[in-house]
Amino acid sequence: MTDAAMNLAQRIERLSSSDYRTVIEVISLMEYRAQRDSSVKAESKRKAFQEMQELRKDSSKYISADFDYEKEMAAALDEKYGSVD
Repeated sequence: MTDAAMNLAQRIERLSSSDYRTVIEVISLMEYRAQRDSSVKAESKRKAFQEMQELRKDSSKYISADFDYEKEMAAALDEKYGSVD
């Protein structure tokens, strides 16, 4: 057990039994907030992924089917850095 956990256990032992309920409510609230924050993050990631998928679909309107990205990338690298030959 870590020092922090032992310190917490000692403090809880010194509480009266009526204070246990308050501690339990605080812990429950902390767990609820952690779950809520986790689900909000997951929903945010899901939404971002959906938006990315929509952008991918829309990009086909602007990029032809025979677009060769490797050729374009090689040309851009050659233009920027020069030939490696």
